[in-house]
Amino acid sequence: MVNSLTKERDGLTCPRILIEVTMDQQFPGFIDFENEHGFNVQVGVKYEWKPVNFVGLLETRVKAPKLGNLYSNVFAGWCFSSNIAWYAGGKIVIAWNPLRFIVDIIRCTSQLMHLRIVTVDGIFDSYLTVIYASNSQNERRDLWRDVCELAPNGKWCLMGDFNEILSKEERIAHRVKSYPNDDFLNCVNECHLEDVKFSGNFFTWSNKKHGEDQIYSKIDRILTNQTWLNAYENVEATFLSEGLFDHCPRILTLDLETAYRGSKMFQVVSRMKLFKRVLKDINKEGYMDLQAATTTAKANLDNIQTRLQQSPLNFELHNEEKEARERYVKVQQDYVSFLKQKAKMAWIHDGDNNTTLFHASIKQRLRQNRIFSIEQQNGERVNDPFLVQEAFLSYYKSLLGTKMENRKSVVKGILRRDPMVSQEHSELLMRKITLNEVKKAVFDIPGSKSPGPNGYSSYFFQDIWETIGDTIFQAVSSFL
Repeated sequence: MVNSLTKERDGLTCPRILIEVTMDQQFPGFIDFENEHGFNVQVGVKYEWKPVNFVGLLETRVKAPKLGNLYSNVFAGWCFSSNIAWYAGGKIVIAWNPLRFIVDIIRCTSQLMHLRIVTVDGIFDSYLTVIYASNSQNERRDLWRDVCELAPNGKWCLMGDFNEILSKEERIAHRVKSYPNDDFLNCVNECHLEDVKFSGNFFTWSNKKHGEDQIYSKIDRILTNQTWLNAYENVEATFLSEGLFDHCPRILTLDLETAYRGSKMFQVVSRMKLFKRVLKDINKEGYMDLQAATTTAKANLDNIQTRLQQSPLNFELHNEEKEARERYVKVQQDYVSFLKQKAKMAWIHDGDNNTTLFHASIKQRLRQNRIFSIEQQNGERVNDPFLVQEAFLSYYKSLLGTKMENRKSVVKGILRRDPMVSQEHSELLMRKITLNEVKKAVFDIPGSKSPGPNGYSSYFFQDIWETIGDTIFQAVSSFL
């Protein structure tokens, strides 16, 4: 329910929409409502706190007899596991909310736990490796070898204490070396890993000493492969202040709901991107090997026609021949259409230097330039998209908000001497577009034309227009 202050816009600085939730549900990331113009509006929800659903604890030093106390005191009602069978002193403990995640532990060593983690709804599906690297360089060398052996083909995320740096800028110290280890660098390069975009503290560990004995290092990190980054773009790692500990806590926030949040056009593009997963499954089931299906259908037709030559009055064979001919025509049309689309997609993929490396670089730059949170001038950190936007606006308004003095006004009489847009033309240009106009523009594009960069041809939009027409119209109307 919207209160009167919000509805009448009398309290724009403090609008409130109250919702009721239970602790075991997924907290909504945004709320939909209809504004006074009849358009659906999405408002992001800012939480003062939000419960996590998967936790990894490192260097726990909790021995086997005490694990039960840790579970009952901290993780009661959750699922719980540890690598204590491989290291009696207690190193890694993981716990997860079974209402949100299904976890399959694949491998454990004294320095890692490798698992597959899937949300109950199946939207998130990834391999995860929790790491606590040893202080011994020889043991860490074994760890990097294990990591390279584990490297899966699918989505993969690694997080924890790696006890190594990737560049000399990641360590400040007077009495220790500040150069990265080649074994760790080779492991990261071989597995094609990179840091998730992060905010908060850059240095994640300190020895809590002072003066020349003080050391700051970035040895805690969250790494992923390119497949993971392509699948989950709305993600940010936050390294919090260490408090009384020597390591900074880290939080990985993955907001799957934000794929549909934003402008109408952004929502359309995001939905189309996610819809590709469904289309790939359909392709595997019915169109995986069209060439073989065409060959089989042609051979079946030839066989029936040969038999028909021997028994021309066999009406049952006539019916079989008709069905086989229709089947062959159908699969042949599908195969020819497939070849045409593949030829056009090959040009999009390989032509004009559209290489995999080029697109990966563009995606990486987009991820790095995306701002999830910002520290305001008063020192408060905000992560609500609207407040982040307002922080930028207020900063640049303070720089550029002054009025230019002694500016000469435009002489309108001079402008009127040249051709001008008539009132009729002005009204025509300002007239709102209609659904039929957008539909006509879409259907005027021949389906055989090359698809766009997203891989969808005009046939796609024309065939399912009854389903997506209104959404496309709203997206187009948002900027025309």
